[in-house]
Amino acid sequence: MEGFRFIAHDRMILTLVLLGLAPFAVGIAHRTLLPGLITEVLEADVEMLGILQSVAAIGSLGAGLYLASHTTIPRKGALMLAVTVSYGVSMFFVGWTSYLWIVAPLLIIGAMSQTVFRAANTTMLLERTPVRLRGRVVSVTLIDHALSPVMGIVSGVIADSWGVGAGFMFLGAAILFVVAVAMAVNPGFRKI
Repeated sequence: MEGFRFIAHDRMILTLVLLGLAPFAVGIAHRTLLPGLITEVLEADVEMLGILQSVAAIGSLGAGLYLASHTTIPRKGALMLAVTVSYGVSMFFVGWTSYLWIVAPLLIIGAMSQTVFRAANTTMLLERTPVRLRGRVVSVTLIDHALSPVMGIVSGVIADSWGVGAGFMFLGAAILFVVAVAMAVNPGFRKI
């Protein structure tokens, strides 16, 4: 409860926690839709699923190596907003297209965005949280892992009703909605 109270009373920490829901509670649910995207939209076989997941992992690894080579990350707030918006837009357009040559780069952008976001978000959370509360605050941020399957179910129901593309578009729009909520909570976040 102490961790929740701290988050609720610190606008910056609240913004960081809310914004973290976009890539990790909402966006990561796109993985549940990938098999349908492969078979129904791209009309490929299961081997393509492995290829697309590997391509996304390469993007994530590249972003991680880039971040590891830098000692500081300037303007973390603006960077987090930029990569989260790019993640939402990329997921939206994955749902819009039926071409593999467009889907692969969009998945790379999504994976890179997740990696960059996690590094910047965790860094800011740890910098701005008192040492005695860090474990509690970081554990609250892990709730997004519990919410991800819920978003997977919702996007799956949408995909069953209106097609896989609609499921991806829903996730992309939901990511952008979370960004809008976080900006409403703390409009000055982008200047940090």
